[in-house]
Amino acid sequence: MSKAEGTERTVFNEEAIHTENPGVNARVNVWVNRWASYFEVDEEPEEPVHDGYAVYVEDNTGWDVTTIYVWGDAEIFGGWPGAQPTGTQLINGITYKYYDFGEANTGKSANLIFNNNGGGNQFDGVQGFIVNRDLYLRITSSGYEEIVVEPEITHDGYAIFIEDNTGWDAITMYAWNGDGLPELFGGWPGILPTGEATINGVKYKYFDTGKVNEGTVYNLILNNNNGGNQFDLANVTLNRDYYFTCSSSGGTEISLSMNKQLLYNYTN
Repeated sequence: MSKAEGTERTVFNEEAIHTENPGVNARVNVWVNRWASYFEVDEEPEEPVHDGYAVYVEDNTGWDVTTIYVWGDAEIFGGWPGAQPTGTQLINGITYKYYDFGEANTGKSANLIFNNNGGGNQFDGVQGFIVNRDLYLRITSSGYEEIVVEPEITHDGYAIFIEDNTGWDAITMYAWNGDGLPELFGGWPGILPTGEATINGVKYKYFDTGKVNEGTVYNLILNNNNGGNQFDLANVTLNRDYYFTCSSSGGTEISLSMNKQLLYNYTN
């Protein structure tokens, strides 16, 4: 039984139907092998509340534990070997370890040293950093690089992401249905991108499809803003985001979670 819903469900998340008809004083054994949580959809983790600015670290060191020691105006993370991560946070598909500086340390000068919790491995990180912004770093066991992380974008419904290798001055997306629904992006040649986003180091142009259109089916045509070049991209059901890499002659759907493994090829 589900405490939340008050109904029994099968392992296929369907309503359970029983044929038992026990009489008075009879006993029937019922085995439960899936609790309500088995059927519940995982909620998005809440974004952490930070204490002041933070160092976000994409950690490729291979160390069991990565600590940061800070010297300068103060030992912000305490004495050697410093502090372990405050927590982890998923940003644009990458899990970062973060170290909160603390609101009280805003404006102070900080020199960072990364180490494996005093285990004998260390290297200098950013030197002379003023704690007046968040700091994003990608580190190995021997060094670091500062990286730019674009703010996460709130989309209107699902989106079509295009890695644009067409060479065209502009790309527009036209979408037709064929079952009586209106053109998704208006009349030909459609619309220019809603915006741009960098994901896992790749720059995409994206087209928001609108939350009100979720579940509908459309045929996508990419073109150079009615300049004479176009190709059929894909037939899509708007129940998820889509990612494509496109040349001037066609597009290929890619999976971000499978290191750009090709899924479908729509090249003309």
